[in-house]
Amino acid sequence: TSLGTITAVRLVMAPGASADSFVTALVPDSPAAAALPAEALKDLASDEILVMTSFGSSNTSAMRAGARMTSASGRPVVLAFAPVDISVVSLTNGEAREVRVATPIYIRIAEEASGASVTCAYLDSKSQWSTDGVRRATSDEVIAALGTAAGAGGVWCATVHLSIFGALLDTLLDCTNANVLSE
Repeated sequence: TSLGTITAVRLVMAPGASADSFVTALVPDSPAAAALPAEALKDLASDEILVMTSFGSSNTSAMRAGARMTSASGRPVVLAFAPVDISVVSLTNGEAREVRVATPIYIRIAEEASGASVTCAYLDSKSQWSTDGVRRATSDEVIAALGTAAGAGGVWCATVHLSIFGALLDTLLDCTNANVLSE
């Protein structure tokens, strides 16, 4: 679509999987990926799917890499990469369901590693980028969740809920970044 790439995935836990297992969804040719703990699937209805939207980098809206914004704390930030939306959606009514878990959900925002220091954030109910309850995941965490190093590269965030996620550059701290200076 004009927003970017939208992928729907039916989530199925492998037979005999343990309670600490993860279900992964890696979208080919897209930065969007997720590793959800079994806990996130326990109340999944038969008509619910995982919908992953990778917003296009050519998008002219605020949902593009390089967009200047203000964080929920009032600091000026720039999106380091185009954000991704990860949602559980009902096929029956098209509504997204809130998913909150104790075990982290891992969300990939970019396939390539960031040379800059980026902070994971999500778009809150006021349409501001917030870092509450989300952080940058370590490569060890991602490899453990995926069960392999394949697909574990890039920028991954750890969170306990689903939303629209982005990687932010703080322009007050990273004012030497070429992307910030060139805009």
